[in-house]
Amino acid sequence: MIWQGKQILYLDENNKPFLKVIPGDDFYVEQSDFLICRINPLDKPCVGENTLVTMSDYTQKKIKDIKVGDKILGVKTINKQTYFVESNVFDVINQGKKFCHTFIGDNNKITCTLNHKFMKVSKKCAGVYKSVKEIIKKKNKVFEINFSNTNKDFYRGWIKGYCLHDFHFKNDKHGVCATCISDKKEEIEKLQKILNYFSIYSRLIKKQSYKDKRFNTQKDFYYHLYITNKKDYIKLRDIVNTSLKNKNQYCGFITGSIDADGYYDEWNIGYSQNEINLKNYKLIVKTLEKLNIKHFKNYRERKTNISQDKISKIYEIKFSKNYIFLFPSQFDYKRKLKNFTIKSTVNHSSLKKYYYSYNTVYDLTTETGNYIANGFIVHNCGTYYEAGYCRKLHKPLYVLQTMKREDYSESFVGWVFSSGGMFFKSENELLEFLDEKYELKKKDK
Repeated sequence: MIWQGKQILYLDENNKPFLKVIPGDDFYVEQSDFLICRINPLDKPCVGENTLVTMSDYTQKKIKDIKVGDKILGVKTINKQTYFVESNVFDVINQGKKFCHTFIGDNNKITCTLNHKFMKVSKKCAGVYKSVKEIIKKKNKVFEINFSNTNKDFYRGWIKGYCLHDFHFKNDKHGVCATCISDKKEEIEKLQKILNYFSIYSRLIKKQSYKDKRFNTQKDFYYHLYITNKKDYIKLRDIVNTSLKNKNQYCGFITGSIDADGYYDEWNIGYSQNEINLKNYKLIVKTLEKLNIKHFKNYRERKTNISQDKISKIYEIKFSKNYIFLFPSQFDYKRKLKNFTIKSTVNHSSLKKYYYSYNTVYDLTTETGNYIANGFIVHNCGTYYEAGYCRKLHKPLYVLQTMKREDYSESFVGWVFSSGGMFFKSENELLEFLDEKYELKKKDK
């Protein structure tokens, strides 16, 4: 596997500590002319087909529905700090049916083979992966994310939260109309897409704004979303007026409220509301309490935009960005991956065996060599990643066969040949080829 390297603390002959840096495999691959790999026929770690993979926008998608080219959330270790980064999917591998175990952590459970590797918690170095079998045996802890499942319940709550803050509802003798206005086209288009998920259809119109000197931040154009069909209007009102029923709806409601009237900064997730909409503020506080989310409440006064003589009361809530996976913003401009480390975001939890099963399983090949599966940071199919890495560096990959050619996945075979590599049936055949091509025979001293 392409290993990232590590730092180890040693003691010298005088018992003084010193740090030794061991370069990662990626360094050696970059410095080499070629790479040799050998795949054990039994060494195909994988996870269940319904495992949820975290995408780069913090939403989740079943691993069987992932496509080559999708952007997922991966991690990368730099100077002993592990950061969340966007990662491309190079390959999706259906490994067929296998005997699996289901393991449970503090918040999530995952079905996988015993040789699948998880990122384990280590005080000495970062980015260490061990098979789940070793982790259970040695009672190591793993990194686990407490996330909300972005399913229909989540989006039902999101619509309620967003509409309570940014929608205007009108029902009179002239008909019905639900309206939302924003200066960001991306925001309105995403809102329209989520409403379509519930078969609520709307019209998007770009309108020039009327200048008002009282507002310094006024834009030249605004995007208006209209819902004028009575059936669609009733569907939307029903969602807004229905009480929240479960965790995913609670998380969706908080996320929709923050997307409407909140923010995500480097350290916190924040939300503010004036005294006119105090009812919404109290509903947010109540929902956070139901989710047992620690939060900080604040109250301040400020002069209003329209009249500098009037004072408006502002109620604020802040809570840790650790909860960003519970409340994943649906708008790209609000999401920030920069300097976002797992240290302050991910829990340390113990794994326990739950039950056995026989499942269809999958694995991924990703740019970072890892992905987040059901909230756990796991390694991807190592040797397949090597093929992608060699192709990226334009260096040949030579495979020492341990099984028939047809037993390798088509994508892997294609990648080997596209890298300029070959398959070899024996070590002697491989060594003879390398001796001839790279002149590797030892010279007599």
